[in-house]
Amino acid sequence: MVVIHVCKLILHFPSTFKAILYLIMVFLFSALSDLLHLGRKKGYVTYLAKPGNIFSVLFVQYAQWWTLAILFFFVTATSYFYSSGKARAILRQLTRLLVMYSVFQGVNFLITFIHGYSGFCSDEEYKSQKRCLSQGHRWLSFEISDETFFLIYFSLVIMEESQVFARWETLDAGLRRDPMNTMLSPEQSERNVAFARKTYRDLSLTIKILFFMMTIMCLLWDAMLIINSLFYQNLAQKSAACLLAVSCWFLTYRLWYPNLWPRSPNIGIFRKYIVKTPTTR
Repeated sequence: MVVIHVCKLILHFPSTFKAILYLIMVFLFSALSDLLHLGRKKGYVTYLAKPGNIFSVLFVQYAQWWTLAILFFFVTATSYFYSSGKARAILRQLTRLLVMYSVFQGVNFLITFIHGYSGFCSDEEYKSQKRCLSQGHRWLSFEISDETFFLIYFSLVIMEESQVFARWETLDAGLRRDPMNTMLSPEQSERNVAFARKTYRDLSLTIKILFFMMTIMCLLWDAMLIINSLFYQNLAQKSAACLLAVSCWFLTYRLWYPNLWPRSPNIGIFRKYIVKTPTTR
């Protein structure tokens, strides 16, 4: 299917290169914004750059819930198939989403802490942020761009979790023609083969729809990131957020999961690559 092929090109683009592109893009677009003062020129503001646009109201403000919801169903469905229905394996895969949510909440707390305790009131009479704002004054501080952080972090997480779909379209033929060469040796039982064949038929369309929705969401987050880089906050705030997002992704998906529990996204009882059996003459 052409649509799925295009989705795979987008989501299976190497995430390390994507992280580097995010760093370059945020820096260049933010520098251009500061140089030209795009956020202050009404003539440059498009519909998407307005805070009340439909994408910001319906999606960006609830980005963590949209991302969690789609990834929850995708990870549950794929791990159910790849683990042959083992509940412990499914829960282990879902643990990464709990980590993602915890990282998001932890960074939000850090951003709020820095904003509150590193600033000062425009009226020196007020020392606390709450009293300063209640009196109609401005609280001046360094504020890391939370929107830049979660748009980048969630996109990278979606790309990582989507990797289990890489072989999905070839599994059907493998299970029908040569299931013993498709599964790992210890799992080549009649029960597992029958389960995999039935589950693939039942879940294939659902998983493909979820994969398509993940692609749309990733593209939407990227589009909103470009808008945010051009029209909101300054270079330092967005660059700090970008570095923080890439660091959180790197620490989890490049250092933690490959070496420790709950491990990286994987295809469970199936081979990563089909081993070709030698032909007899």
